[in-house]
Amino acid sequence: MKNTDLSDESNFGDQLKLRREIVSRVVQAEVKWLNSKLGQLTCPAGHSNCWVHLDRAVNLHCPGGSERKCYAELQKLSDDIRAQIREAEGDAGCVQWEPTEADKRLAAMRVQYAEQVIYFYRNTRPIIFKKPKTVDDLCRTSPFVIPPQVENQWRWPLKYLFSPDSVIWIGESHETSEPEYQRNFRTAQQWLRRPPVKMANGPQWSPAVFPAGNYHRREENVVRQIYFPVEGDAPLSLDEQATAILWLSKVYPLASVTYSGRASLHALFLKPHKVDFESWQRFRALLDALEFDLGNFRRAGTSRCPGFLRSPDKPEMKTSAWQQLLYLDPSVWQRYQENLL
Repeated sequence: MKNTDLSDESNFGDQLKLRREIVSRVVQAEVKWLNSKLGQLTCPAGHSNCWVHLDRAVNLHCPGGSERKCYAELQKLSDDIRAQIREAEGDAGCVQWEPTEADKRLAAMRVQYAEQVIYFYRNTRPIIFKKPKTVDDLCRTSPFVIPPQVENQWRWPLKYLFSPDSVIWIGESHETSEPEYQRNFRTAQQWLRRPPVKMANGPQWSPAVFPAGNYHRREENVVRQIYFPVEGDAPLSLDEQATAILWLSKVYPLASVTYSGRASLHALFLKPHKVDFESWQRFRALLDALEFDLGNFRRAGTSRCPGFLRSPDKPEMKTSAWQQLLYLDPSVWQRYQENLL
């Protein structure tokens, strides 16, 4: 049995056509095919920036991950599509996919990663929480004295952690991939020109730097990633998250921490210029063992934007709450610049 390579449409034109027909039938929506393997559509929840990938394990993806209400339905639709493709391609005599050596190496890496998570959970996690800290301890260690006007707190990370010409995305998680969302990509200087005491555009922002004129918040469009977001969440309490973040700051310089207004702390750490893949995977496994949310631990990942009044968006939220800046270290930006020299 041969390996399926959908990169060559001339060899697999019938197979691609079959897969497209199945996708359209299952999702019951018009799909705009951008190339032989990638399509864009509106998901069942009405998000127009949903993607379908035809190569290998066909998958529907809507930015925002499991936080979006459409996530569970998209997973079910993806399963239905893959099941129908397996049945149809078998009946049609199409070439079936088999794992390549690269696929086998990836599977082995995933097994190794899972073992690392278990190791850190059993060995490193008890050490981190042996000396507990609190959110107040975290706030007291902030090198920058954060002004009390909460609605202006979004300004300080932009002012002290980026150059004035850095293009930063701020907005709702779905505000990407359409020309109209170019307004969400502005330089730090342009954002800071907004009138005083004007709330953040939020509720989220990306610490990545994008090119001018861009309206796609995706990894391939990132010019540079100075910081990486780390998001704590339940089952860790806020104090436990603060304990873990302060401990992690011994490994990577801590730039800022924002309270989500609910049950999580969002930290930004300075990303090293050079780090080997294995070391980065071990650090990721450590975060996983600490039960941090890794949904945004990527180049174009998002984080909660301080200075935004968050409306009740979860059953446990009874009233609105501010997303507040708890910690800021302007010297981290200076360290980044010094490393460039």
